[in-house]
Parts: sequence; C-alpha cells; structure tokens
Amino acid sequence: MPAYERWSAERASEIISQHSGTDGPLLPILQALQETFGCVREAAVVMVAQALNLSRAEVHGVVTFYHDFRRQPAGRRIVKLCRAEACQAAGGDALAARAQAQLGVAMGTTAPDGSVTLEPVYCLGLCATAPSAMIDGRVVGRLDQQRLDAVLAHPLAGTAGVPPAHERAGGTPAVPEGCLRVFIPGDAGALAVGADEVASALRQAATERNIALEIVRGWPPE
Repeated sequence: MPAYERWSAERASEIISQHSGTDGPLLPILQALQETFGCVREAAVVMVAQALNLSRAEVHGVVTFYHDFRRQPAGRRIVKLCRAEACQAAGGDALAARAQAQLGVAMGTTAPDGSVTLEPVYCLGLCATAPSAMIDGRVVGRLDQQRLDAVLAHPLAGTAGVPPAHERAGGTPAVPEGCLRVFIPGDAGALAVGADEVASALRQAATERNIALEIVRGWPPE
C-alpha cells in the first residue's frame, strides 16, 4: 500500500487548483486527491464543489458512482474479488465466503486494524480465467479455495502491467550464442494465470543448472 499524505485542506486546495483549468476537471481532481490522501473525504467533496461551481450532490454522485473512489482510506492490503456473472458461475460465491472467513472482514469493508480491505469488483476482463480477483494490484485468475488461501497468506511478487527491465522495445536482437531465449506473455490474462511465477521458476532453474537464459515478456515477433 502506498504511503499517503495526512489530510490537509491547504494541500487539497493546491491539488484542486492544479487541475481546475483542465477540460472536464472533476475526475482528474478526484483522482489526484485520492492518490494523495488515499480517499476522497467529505471535506474534499465540499472544496471541489465550491471550486468547480457544482453542488455537493453532483460531486458526491460521481464519487459514489465509481467504485474505485473511496470515502475512507483502504487497508494495507486490498483484495478485490470479481462478482460479475462469469466469475459467479465459476464458483465466485464460495470464494467470496472463503475470503471473508479467512480475512475476518465482510465484503466491502476494511479490518478495524487497517490490515486489509475486501471489495467486490464487477468484471476484471478475465472471464476466460474465471473466477478471478485483483490482490494488491495484481490480477489472479482460475482461483479455487486452495489458491485463494495461498495468495491471501503470501503477498504476490511483481506488479501487473509494469514491464520487467529486460522487456524489449522496438524489436528483439539476435540471441547471443549459447543463450536460451524464452518468450512469456505479459498481458493481463497471462499474468492472471501465473506468467510471472513461470518466469521466476525458469530463472531459478536456469541459475541452478548454469544455463544462460533470456526471458522476453511479450509475444514473439512475427
């Protein structure tokens, strides 16, 4: 979980001023406030409404319409379980019950000690790997109770959507002599079913066997 700034009306006013001159400033302002403070507090809603000449109800309506906006800071870990139809049909209800029991929090709430937030999310675009979830910003697919227990107990390594340092751009050079090159997809679907874990296991196996290995994230060039 990123470190957020303590709420400050002066800092909030500065953020609002920075974005108020853009086209359609409401969403950028709300996003910047949440990135800074971890949530959009009621005091911020009042300030935004005044700055943009909107009613508090209009700003409140936007904050409550988009599920990613929070009224209170999230926990140190954020677990989002997909509750859309495809995931429900693949056992999502049982997984939701399991997560609530394992974490000790109800869906849509944060633990009193701030350790974890459990939230529903309505479609992650991973219907082919249902049931799926986003845990600490990382998508995970083909969940069952055993895998859910494992990822809840051990934070996932890596960050979805962030290309590894060795990812190639603008073409892929020839493979050095004696080096094995392996292409591993880096799209959300591949990440959800363990692409990063596969890459990590390959690196470890290559190191143990003294094999020169280059892993390229993405699809092989045509």
